[in-house]
Amino acid sequence: MSAEAGQKVAIRVSNACTQFANAFSPPNCACDAFHLLRRSKYDLEHLLRTSKELVLEDPRIVYELTNSISRVVSSKAVLEKKVGELAQILALSVRAFKARLLDFEHIEADLETINDYFRKVYFEARYGDYLFSPVANRLDLESFGFRPCVTRDFEDPNELANRADFDELARRLGYDYGSLEDDFRRLPCELRDHRNGYNTVQLAVCLFEEHSLSPCRTG
Repeated sequence: MSAEAGQKVAIRVSNACTQFANAFSPPNCACDAFHLLRRSKYDLEHLLRTSKELVLEDPRIVYELTNSISRVVSSKAVLEKKVGELAQILALSVRAFKARLLDFEHIEADLETINDYFRKVYFEARYGDYLFSPVANRLDLESFGFRPCVTRDFEDPNELANRADFDELARRLGYDYGSLEDDFRRLPCELRDHRNGYNTVQLAVCLFEEHSLSPCRTG
């Protein structure tokens, strides 16, 4: 390739990257993150169906990420600031791959990192009230690196307990009990393989239930 031709290619790539950057400005609200994630999920599912460049472990990574996106956008986790930041990175990476500006190996690390974070932040959003309840303070949860979700939702266990909506709280607890094992298995390997990890989280849920529903049971 001549120097002139190479310069033209470089300019074209630079222009394309600028266009992508302008199209996906940093999300400033949950709605932006929601739409970016929904679009990325659609693009990833399209890649699974049509791309001939995905080999070996590639489809697994893409499939797991689409599932993680579905859980995040259906929960208050989508309101987290970092989720919005990663939604932008994800959209740029997928679009760059589709435009053949990057090979899959160039975006694979980003997809893995985003997938791990989405799985963890969804777990924190769903089970955070149990993990960070005062009655769970005697449990060894620090080694997990869980962080409380910044946002609140009217269906959070704490919110239900505070307004004494015990029927709805019991339903929420039953739903979370039924899904806890599967959600725990979806966590990044360093969390799901933690010694006695699942039992510790399950105990946190049990302690919350015992403390929060005891007024209802004794009333």
